[in-house]
Formats: sequence, C-alpha cells, structure tokens
Amino acid sequence: MRTDLVYVSSAGAVPLASEETTARAPLAVIADFVDESIERIALPRVRGPDEARLLARRLAQQFPDTPYRLALRLRGQPGPDTHVLVGVPAGGLDALLAPAVAAGREVLGVWTVALLVAWWVRRAGLKPSRQLVVVPTPAGVRHVFLLGGMPVVSRLIPRDLAGQTPERLMGEELERTVQYLYNARLAERDGPLPAWGFGLGSIDRSPSARAPVRWEPVPSVRGLPDVAARGLVALAELLGRRPPRAQLAPAALRVHTHARLVKRIAAATAGVTAAVLTASAALAWSEAALRDQAAAAVASQAADLRRAHQVAQAAAATLGTTAQAAAQSLEVYAREIERAPQPGTALATLAHAFDATPAYRLNELHWRALSAAPAASSDAQPAVSPDAQSAGQTCSAPPGLSAEASVYLAGEIAAATSLRQTVAARERFEAQLAARVAGVQVLRAPIEPAGPLATQDGPRPFAYCVYLRAAR
Repeated sequence: MRTDLVYVSSAGAVPLASEETTARAPLAVIADFVDESIERIALPRVRGPDEARLLARRLAQQFPDTPYRLALRLRGQPGPDTHVLVGVPAGGLDALLAPAVAAGREVLGVWTVALLVAWWVRRAGLKPSRQLVVVPTPAGVRHVFLLGGMPVVSRLIPRDLAGQTPERLMGEELERTVQYLYNARLAERDGPLPAWGFGLGSIDRSPSARAPVRWEPVPSVRGLPDVAARGLVALAELLGRRPPRAQLAPAALRVHTHARLVKRIAAATAGVTAAVLTASAALAWSEAALRDQAAAAVASQAADLRRAHQVAQAAAATLGTTAQAAAQSLEVYAREIERAPQPGTALATLAHAFDATPAYRLNELHWRALSAAPAASSDAQPAVSPDAQSAGQTCSAPPGLSAEASVYLAGEIAAATSLRQTVAARERFEAQLAARVAGVQVLRAPIEPAGPLATQDGPRPFAYCVYLRAAR
C-alpha cells in the first residue's frame, strides 16, 4: 500500500503524495512550524536502559507541552554536547493524527524538514563537518545547519517575511542565521560558511558581504531524488520510499504500526508451530497438495501426483493416521488461530493501563496462545522452554478461567517513586487491567497495598500474567 505523505504547518495540512492514495493508506507526516526547537545537551557517560531513562526525563523537562519529541546522539563531535533534543508543537499534529488513529489508520511517524535533510545526507553517504542547507517550504524558507551530518539548528523564516524579496531571503535573514551560528560557536569566522540550496531555483545566490556563505553545488547521488532541483518534494519522495527510524510521534499514535509488526511476527510463529506439530503425520500429504496446485496448470504432472498420493497414504498409515485426518487437523488449527485474540488488540488493551500509570515501566512482554485442546495425559506440561520457566514466564490460566491467550508483563517502578505513589500506581494499574481483560494474575507485586510499608532500595520490580478471551 502506498504511503500518504502529508505536510503540516501552522496554516494546516497539505497532501504531498504524487499519486492518489486510499483513505486507509499509512500516514507519514512532515511537520514545519516556526516554534520547532532543537536543543543541545551534555549527558553523563551512561548506556543502555539508564541512558534511555535519562533521555526520556530530559525530553519531558525540555518539552513538557508536547509528546512530539526526539533525542539524537551527536557522534564524533568536539565539545561537551552529547545529544540534541528535537520538539515540535502538538496542536496541528494532534488535529490531524488523533482522528486518523481512532479510525484505525496506521501512522508511520512524524518528521521535520531538518530530520529529512539529515536523512538525505546520510543516505547519500556524505559527511559534511559543517553545512548550511536552505530549503523553501509552503510555510516559508527553512535554514538547517548540520554538524557532522546531524541537525543542530533549524530556523523557519515565515512566508510573510521570505515572500517580500529574494534579496532579503539571501541577505538580511541569511545574515541573521549565520550570525547566530557565530554567537553559538557552531561556525568559525575565519572563512565563508559552505551552503547548499535545496529547490532554490533561479534565486540569486551571489556572495554577500553581510552573509558570508559559499554556495556549493548539491551533490547528485544515483538512486536518490534530485533535491537540488526539487527541494522538499524530493525529500518527501525519499520519505515515501524508506522512512527513517528516528521520528517524533509518540508510541500511542503508532499503535497500529506496532500491531501490524506484531501480527506479522505472530502469524509467522503460528505457521512454524503448526508445521512442527503436524509434520510427522502430514508431510507426504502436504507435498501432494502442493503438487496438486501445480497440476492445475500442467496436466502432464498428473502421474507424479498419483504416485505422491500413494506415498502419502502409505506414510500416514504407518504413523497411525490418514492424510484426510491430517488435513482436517490443519483446518481446525487454522480456525482456532483466526479466532484467537490478536496481539495487536492485546497491545492496544494493555496500553491503556500503562498510559494511566506512567510509574510502571515495561521491560518484558511475552505473548502466548493457550491451546484449547485437552492435554493427552495428566502428566503433560506446558510447551515452555526451561529459560522461560526460570524467568517466570509460565502463564497458565487458573482453573475455571476461560482464556485463549496470555501475556507475561515484567518491569519496574523507579526507585525515586514514593511509597504512597507506588501503592496508588499498583491499584490503578491492576484496576485498569481488570476492567479490560479476562483475568489478571500477580506473579510479583511492586509493593503490598496493605500492612507495613517496608523500605526498599532501588527500583521495585513487578510481574503479571494477563489472560485474554477470543472475540466471539
């Protein structure tokens, strides 16, 4: 399915897709606002989960009024700065994306013009140490400064200013940007600043004493759209081909994208499991069935099919079953898989509980379809690996509970959370789950809601088994 490319500014949304798309097409959004913000920060030397938590906290502090925010690492750059934080206002984006997600539409992500410029530079294999890029947009003209290929400054000159005269675009406003780069010590005064024009066309780019920049020809890269001639349209075309992973949309808006990925993984896993369970009884029969499909087009293979069928019957008889019985078993299994709760629906259900209790941080999630067939004997054990058993990921529905799938959840509540807040978070989290699922089993509680509240150092781990029923 083709991607629906949409440009959003303070003036509203404008479609950018060159070809017509359907109302269900995935959305990719380019945000272009005057009050877009890029801040450079320096973090301690931390990695892994500690770095992720620290960045999330800094993003929330820097951009408390918008969920459209992103942290990027600065690599190989002089100076103390380690990351850049990017944030854009939420109003225009929420107005476009919230109804789309509610209608079940997939949101691939939100990107700024600066992020797309950096993505083009990366795809082109270029590594400019310092580069100014000028890109006309429907809202005005965007100045993007790249440091080692990463966007560290992004400034939009609104159309009411940029539209006055090309001379002002290439003179006064360009001088303001260059002067800011000098004051921020991002550019040196010892020579003109190299600059590229993406889609500037015939605008005069002769050197100016007020804005000392050196206009360079934009490299032409085989296989990539011509940004020198087509500017933002070329960047949008590249976005439609292969969206970059770094984007601004919060996870709540990308639930349908995550659900699609999980559904694909679950479908592949279910197919492998079915093949393993039925391989011994149905191997020869399945080969005959595949050959039968080919025989519809090639009549000369009829004799081969008859011989394969005889082999299948002989093999099935040896194993104590028939090819027909194996086929029926596969059909019943396929119906059960289609009827079972879908992982995407489960993720959307669980997201309500985690949204209501931000203190709960999820580290592990394991999905498992529960077999509806009775066990062959009382000694039968769940098909769970020893590693999963040791991790506590064996979720078996309690007696009397009707469920077709289980989800193992494990994580922690940060050590900085007070005891009172932890108790309230547990009560709210479990109430949210109980209102939406068939059953909840507490394997490890972060804190007991009654009795003495013992002091505990470090984060408080939790683990639950959540049980889901199939759609009837």
